[in-house]
Amino acid sequence: MRELNSYLMLFFSAIRAFMARSGWMFLLGGGSLAASRVSQTVSFFLPLKIFIVISSHKVPSYFDFLPNALTYDEKIVILACAVPFTYLAYIAFGVMHRWFTDRHLRVFSGKSIELRGKDVPQKNIARLHNHSAKALAECLFFVMSMVIAIVLNPIVALTIFILVYLNLMLFYHTALKAEDSERLTFLGLHRRQFIEYVSSSNFMIVFAVLVLDTMFIGTSIYSTIFLLLLCRMVFQALNRFSNENIHILRLTR
Repeated sequence: MRELNSYLMLFFSAIRAFMARSGWMFLLGGGSLAASRVSQTVSFFLPLKIFIVISSHKVPSYFDFLPNALTYDEKIVILACAVPFTYLAYIAFGVMHRWFTDRHLRVFSGKSIELRGKDVPQKNIARLHNHSAKALAECLFFVMSMVIAIVLNPIVALTIFILVYLNLMLFYHTALKAEDSERLTFLGLHRRQFIEYVSSSNFMIVFAVLVLDTMFIGTSIYSTIFLLLLCRMVFQALNRFSNENIHILRLTR
């Protein structure tokens, strides 16, 4: 645990180093990619919710913000029209991420940064900047997701948080420390395969928690489906974050 915390401190030190100059652009770049991930989740969830609403012939109470004067059919049309907007937001935020990140990288042209008491070679700065920006975006997406999950279901949110931390600990002591030529476990997995399979398997644990929660606590079907999609996106983000960290570790050694 101490070694993992030490590594996470190194990662956040890299983030601070890049934010030392025009940090708002770096933060906006990471935040834009995180917002793109959230928009993608919503754009996938809305169609499912629309089909459920159509089959149940009633609009959920949390859509009370829509004017009461609107008919049931008009509310369905509004929800359907929101789908392309959320998908366009997913693309727009992704474009903004690349624009802010590329512009911020120009600030470090001909400059160096210091990590662990030594300068990072100039040739590594562009790659370290790119991987750090993407990893920052996954962290911000995780924070956004946890806020949403806590509001919807604190038990599921706590489960996701514990699983993510345990996964990070496992990845640090196995995949992140392994050489690219090494094979992990008796299955002979490449370290990226190991990260992908382990991180995706957490989905089944959260699924089981959601089933029990729905059976015994009675969480609404809308919240359950959204949390299921959200947790899948979180563990995909964990996979991407861990793979970015493989590069960050290599570039900062």
